[in-house]
Amino acid sequence: MSPHPLVHKEAPTIVLPNQDGKEVTIKPGSSGKPLAVFFYPASGTFGCTKEACSFRDALKDSEIFKRSEIEIVGISGDAVTKQKEFVDQHGLPFPVLSDANGVARKAYSVKKGLLGITEGRVTFFIDSKGIVKDVLSSVINYNEHVKFVRKALEESEAAAGGAEETKAEGHEHNDKKHHHEHHQVVLEHPPAGPGPTPETTEGNEVYLAPTARLV
Repeated sequence: MSPHPLVHKEAPTIVLPNQDGKEVTIKPGSSGKPLAVFFYPASGTFGCTKEACSFRDALKDSEIFKRSEIEIVGISGDAVTKQKEFVDQHGLPFPVLSDANGVARKAYSVKKGLLGITEGRVTFFIDSKGIVKDVLSSVINYNEHVKFVRKALEESEAAAGGAEETKAEGHEHNDKKHHHEHHQVVLEHPPAGPGPTPETTEGNEVYLAPTARLV
């Protein structure tokens, strides 16, 4: 299957009403934190409830979710009143937006699932700069979406750690190079005289050669 068209591209800005009816703007990358946007078929259904609650629990219990300070946003085509009921009933700590006209689904190229029978269940992992890094589309496997985000966070953290290590090694190499380039070779000669200055050792004359030292 070909990759989603938004992968490695800037994620679209979303302007939709939240569960309180307040219009909010979700601009990926503006907070400097990673973002997971999950589109789901319908609030209150079994699979969608399980999915939303899995994100709720991850924000509370998962160390990498807490460490990364990832932001979560849920979106479905349900009315604001339905979203309000859904959030309140399950204590969801993130905004759940009402995309009644399908504007956000269109912007994110979210297609229908199950051969067009239902709305798609698609999760976007967006990095701290607002770039879509990966996308998971799966209507049936609702439990996989939080795992997908967790794995993406782990990979992002590992990549950031590797970049820092490489940067540190680069600094160390440059420091060594800089130190080496500032060494000078100084020749030390014996005191000047009318000719080579001999040093007598057991009847043999040994002439002192210049010696070198690093400074």
